Amino acid sequence: MLTDLWNQPVTTDSRDAVAALEKAVLATLEYRANANGHVKDALEADPECALAHCLKGYQYMLLGTAGTQAKARQAAADAQARFDRLTTRERGHVAALSAWCEGDLSGAAEAWEQTVVAHPHDLMALRLHHLNAFWRGRDDQLTDGPAQVLQDWSADQPGYGSLLGMLAFGLEESGERRRAEDYAHEAVRTAPDDLWALHALAHVLEMDERFEEGCGLIPLEQPAWDDRNPFKNHVWWHRALYAVELGRDAEVLDLYDRHLAPQPQPFYLDVQNAASLLARLQILGADVGDRWPALAEPVRALADDFNLPFTEPHKVLALAAAGDLAGAEALCDSVLKRLKRSGPSDPALARVLDATCRAVLAYYGGHPAETLDLMHPVRGELWRLGGSWAQRDLFEQLTLQAALQSAPQTAGRALLGRRGVLRPNSRLVHATTQHGQGARDDHAPAH
Repeated sequence: MLTDLWNQPVTTDSRDAVAALEKAVLATLEYRANANGHVKDALEADPECALAHCLKGYQYMLLGTAGTQAKARQAAADAQARFDRLTTRERGHVAALSAWCEGDLSGAAEAWEQTVVAHPHDLMALRLHHLNAFWRGRDDQLTDGPAQVLQDWSADQPGYGSLLGMLAFGLEESGERRRAEDYAHEAVRTAPDDLWALHALAHVLEMDERFEEGCGLIPLEQPAWDDRNPFKNHVWWHRALYAVELGRDAEVLDLYDRHLAPQPQPFYLDVQNAASLLARLQILGADVGDRWPALAEPVRALADDFNLPFTEPHKVLALAAAGDLAGAEALCDSVLKRLKRSGPSDPALARVLDATCRAVLAYYGGHPAETLDLMHPVRGELWRLGGSWAQRDLFEQLTLQAALQSAPQTAGRALLGRRGVLRPNSRLVHATTQHGQGARDDHAPAH
């Protein structure tokens, strides 16, 4: 049995298959577009390699669409057919992929966690456990994996920078920003091409309101990212957030047009990025032109799909903001059915998801009091939708606007005061405080 770069046994007799798997793992961690190509190379070198079949299934699942789940299930079945001769580590991957294909995210997380604890150099299990925790809102698990295995790593091992980036991001989302920043800087120094490490540092700067520093961190153009997958657009989304806070709206819209506007068949993260950015600009009174209708078209292509809980309110937002309230309402009415179809039931998640989608619809339908009534009971549970603090802030902003429009002297005043404490340099706070209720009315959606 051969071993890989991290001295982990792989059930294959093909050194070429092992080399291709190593490249696939590192490419996945670095968000390179050729990751799937390396998986194909591994299967060509050894069609019997179960771990290669698992990585094939993982690539399909990472696309975040029901349209590729059948292919992922086939990959899981192909790996399962070779189960008897696999190592414990490889069996853990088969179990995780099988659970993920069935929508059992907790089961997949448990399988990856057990694999990581027993095999601390399994970067694929570590990264997928990390991402799974992120989209389930489990900030504790974001940190657990990389923190538990750091002691087993050294700086000269391939992927060490990615490990530090995961640890930094987990600490940042857990509120440990000073320690997160230290690890993020070390991660970026160790692996300057690692987008997750850069992304972790971007989050620290966003939550610290260090907007000028953030603009210096992320360039407006980066040719070195030409071979990266759509996650690079999310990094530019962070760059755009800094520019929003600095009042550089023309720069934000230019970033949107060059990097963030989704393609006709969009990646789920592109929808999140685009809808969130346009909504934040519009809340501040910026003219976003005809970008909402242009965004609504690719969103309609995802109407029957379920693209992670966090994406769904963004889809509703995109249609409602474009004036398609009927289409947005149809998405709201079908979201729980599509959620149920995606995997095991989670009543708490269903409640928060339904309320958030309907609150967004109410806001853009011109019913701010209804938005406030829907959001008030679930604001403290938005973590169930997944996403980061920076991403979920969109719904805080919409709730604040609804409160200022419907109850300015009570809920509006309270939420504005809260935001002034937590985000003292927020452009939204300054604009609202300086211009008063008249400005807040100007930012209301059209009825």
